[in-house]
Amino acid sequence: MKHLKTVSHLSDNELLQRLSKEKDLRAFRDWQIITAVQTNKGKKAEETASVFGVSLSKVYHTIQQYNQLGPSWRTNRKRGGRREARSPMTLEEESKMLKQIENRHC
Repeated sequence: MKHLKTVSHLSDNELLQRLSKEKDLRAFRDWQIITAVQTNKGKKAEETASVFGVSLSKVYHTIQQYNQLGPSWRTNRKRGGRREARSPMTLEEESKMLKQIENRHC
């Protein structure tokens, strides 16, 4: 059972302000985890995960990223989406190909 600790990039009040201004649900949950760990010293990771209904690895990862990168750790976090640089086809080409495949199977 590991006790978590945050690097004090922000004060407790600054964390609470950041938390209250957050609009994105995922970011809000992450800031909740960070705030809880920083303001409840001595709590175990398992307790924090249980309180917020997240996995233990989510708690560890969130704290690790915050400790390494500081308050701006979430600025470049995007989820999913097309990776244009790695996509060999444009959306139009992909759409055309999918229609051809659908027509063959009908």
